Amino acid sequence: MKRKKYVYWQDGDTWLGYLEEYSDYQTQGESLEELIVGFTNFGKPITIKSSQL
Repeated sequence: MKRKKYVYWQDGDTWLGYLEEYSDYQTQGESLEELIVGFTNFGKPITIKSSQL
């Protein structure tokens, strides 16, 4: 498994960061643990469901 490097910092009560190879795409979390979950979810397909009224 290839290691990924990321940059993160705290701004007030929010943690922000990005993967070095995708520096244009940031993620955030209310805690460092939540931010790390955002990193682990990065790159996984996202499914969006919408309902029509």
